[in-house]
Amino acid sequence: MIQAIYGDGSHIWHTRMYAWTAGAGMAGLALHDVRPEGRELFVKAKEFYERELCPARQLQGGAIHNGLSYGPNYMMFPLIQFLEAARSGAGIDYFHGAKGEWLDEMGYYLIYCIRPDMEHVKFADHATQDPAKHFRFMLDVFASEYKNGYAAEMGRRISERFKTSGYHAEWIYLFFAFYNPDIKPKPLDELPTARVFSQHGVGHVFWRSDWSADGPVVVPGRAELKDDTLTVTVGETKVTFNKIGK
Repeated sequence: MIQAIYGDGSHIWHTRMYAWTAGAGMAGLALHDVRPEGRELFVKAKEFYERELCPARQLQGGAIHNGLSYGPNYMMFPLIQFLEAARSGAGIDYFHGAKGEWLDEMGYYLIYCIRPDMEHVKFADHATQDPAKHFRFMLDVFASEYKNGYAAEMGRRISERFKTSGYHAEWIYLFFAFYNPDIKPKPLDELPTARVFSQHGVGHVFWRSDWSADGPVVVPGRAELKDDTLTVTVGETKVTFNKIGK
């Protein structure tokens, strides 16, 4: 696993780097007091996450550059497991403080990426045909960790729409690890109708006229925020919004 992290030409923007690091870290924790390699595995994974992967995610500010299929499913699913394992097994909290701000922001990113028809916005590598119901486990994490009632509301909408938990079978234990019924849903119409993510990274902006279930489709584009003026570029077209805030 250490060879996979360092040796095949992959870089910090590849989804697999997070899965490999998470696998090495969790194996290291499981073997920590059983085999001498266990401690080395965990230390290597911890160092690689802190030195390479966490700064990359901080730059993206919660945004996902590689699409909303591979990003949540193959990057965030193993990474969330590793972060929780590091907290429960080694007492390291990556969810809060400066290293966790990007995770808090990702909760809002996923909310804004969900279209009114409950499909997710299509960009980059969107191989899956599944709708946004596979965001549900992530929304539960963000609702619980950051007391994000808006994430709880979007999770509720997903379950109501599809009559399902939104969890794959192999993810269901995360429901018990993170779901917190004390986090009550908050109305999405309290949120701004437009928001910028990753100003210094991918530069995504999403906007809509309202948060109703049949509201207009969300539109992504390149964005630049200066003071309180947002300029969005889509193809050859530039659109300016004033007093948008964050």
